[in-house]
Amino acid sequence: MSPTEVHIGADPEFVILDENGKSVPAHSLKIPRKADRVVVQGLGSYIRDGYALELNPTPSYCRGSFNTYLRSLLQYVDRRHEITARGYSIVARATVKPRRSVLKNAPEDVQHFGCDPSEDAYSGNKKVVSIDAQTYPYRHMGGHLHFGGMPSKEKGGWPAIYDPKNHPLLAKMLDLYVGVPSTVLFDHKREFLRRAVYGQAGEYRPQDYGNGWVGFEYRTPSPEIFNHPALVTLFTGVGRRVIVNFAKYKKEWDPDIEDSLRIAINTGKDVVKLLQTVDEFYTPETILLLKNVQEIHKFQLHTYTHDPEHQGWTETARKVWNIPVPGF
Repeated sequence: MSPTEVHIGADPEFVILDENGKSVPAHSLKIPRKADRVVVQGLGSYIRDGYALELNPTPSYCRGSFNTYLRSLLQYVDRRHEITARGYSIVARATVKPRRSVLKNAPEDVQHFGCDPSEDAYSGNKKVVSIDAQTYPYRHMGGHLHFGGMPSKEKGGWPAIYDPKNHPLLAKMLDLYVGVPSTVLFDHKREFLRRAVYGQAGEYRPQDYGNGWVGFEYRTPSPEIFNHPALVTLFTGVGRRVIVNFAKYKKEWDPDIEDSLRIAINTGKDVVKLLQTVDEFYTPETILLLKNVQEIHKFQLHTYTHDPEHQGWTETARKVWNIPVPGF
């Protein structure tokens, strides 16, 4: 891995549906708990995280390679646990309402919320999910994005990542440039149910990946940003652009938008008004056109069959969906 590049990673959580479209807990398909993580050589690893299936694809500085690892890992899990073969399906969904009968005899880790604390960029406080999993009727999933690099300038690292003082502002920037457009795209009731308690605006975690690598985990996005390969390359590319150009974005940052930004992401209120242009990636008009593309609203990451040329954001937007991309 090149130490001077921003590496992209993720630990998205997915839901499994039965043949009737009802959600089933990952443990019922023998998806292992964290202590028994399954490592798939070259592709990453996977576990159950409570109710959900969680993937940890191999990080990469190349968005195309990362997409390949993620898709191949999904396909591996699907085959090994006979998900499609049973008539079941994997979906990206922010919120499900499990049947109480399904949870009644579930393993201990499924009956409780085990989230570690996250940081709140707006208040500066730690956030802990304090609701009672025994009485709370929903389970929520996240589309967490990770960005990693070296731990210092001398080693070729990026200040937005290695300096914790920059993390709150980085989270707010990612809210504006990733959180806002993804909220416009996926403005479902189930997403705002989730953000009432989990994956709210400005949620992040500093990370130490070991072997000299440190990172930043952005926890706000919906898992639906993993619906399609083009979305994955779009939002990971935008996140990396913000990190690489952090000094520029810092000079341009307007703190007066922060209250509106937090409310828009958590509730959807006036979120379209906050759409910005990110050169070479999107304009407000691009996002509004993308919202009407039906392909992005159906999970198909592991079954995507377009020519490889069309796996990325730019080529898919222009050649498949006829959506203009800035700079092209």
